[in-house]
Amino acid sequence: FFFPSKNIFVLFLIFLVLTYLIFKLVIFYKKKKIILITSLTAIILGAFSNLFERFIYGYVTDYISFLSLGVFNLSDVLIAFGVILLLYIKIKKG
Repeated sequence: FFFPSKNIFVLFLIFLVLTYLIFKLVIFYKKKKIILITSLTAIILGAFSNLFERFIYGYVTDYISFLSLGVFNLSDVLIAFGVILLLYIKIKKG
């Protein structure tokens, strides 16, 4: 089991951000805002996945190579998808 003691502040900060996102997710669920729920769920799942892999292995494994855009993993795709949805909502509202 890997636990980086030098990064305890970073892990605590990640925990706080994820807690905040889950809190917002519950609020949006009550208001039935489907796109916001989808985007926050994607971000939370991607972040939890990366955090879990960081705890277990000490690093995050990137395994998808897409042309010359780089190498990434499914968690990165989920986070990017969630952020793109949030940007779409913000642009659509004006």
